[in-house]
Amino acid sequence: MKDWQEKLKDRDVIVGVLGLGYVGLPLAREFALEGIKVLGFDIDAGKVKTLNSGRSIIKHVPHRQVRDMVESGCFSATTNMARLKTVDAITICVPTPLTQNREPDMQFVISSTSTDHSDYDYDWIVKHSKLVVDTRNATALVRRGARRIVKA
Repeated sequence: MKDWQEKLKDRDVIVGVLGLGYVGLPLAREFALEGIKVLGFDIDAGKVKTLNSGRSIIKHVPHRQVRDMVESGCFSATTNMARLKTVDAITICVPTPLTQNREPDMQFVISSTSTDHSDYDYDWIVKHSKLVVDTRNATALVRRGARRIVKA
């Protein structure tokens, strides 16, 4: 069985991106541009249908790029959280607004992994993660770190 570094180098991984909004979709694009397969998860069936048809849902990711991602086989989207079982890594890109005490409100992060259709929950994902970062830093990590790993 291949280890993580070997699988990543061979592009033999599937990255799950939970939340396909203004953070998740650009992050998915960065992985797909490197030839890494991405399975995107979102609770909005309309958004999933639009993305799978090759059309973007945000202006910062052009339709052409989404179409290329889908046609290359590097990207698909789903509302089926049970498909989390099929990915090798999970990134969570959902809103974290501030509470009244100015602390991150983790309700969206926790609820994104606590559906009736998922065998995984937030505690399981954190426990089994090698790296946990906030969504603000996720894209920077991919651009800086993952490209170095992939090209190694």
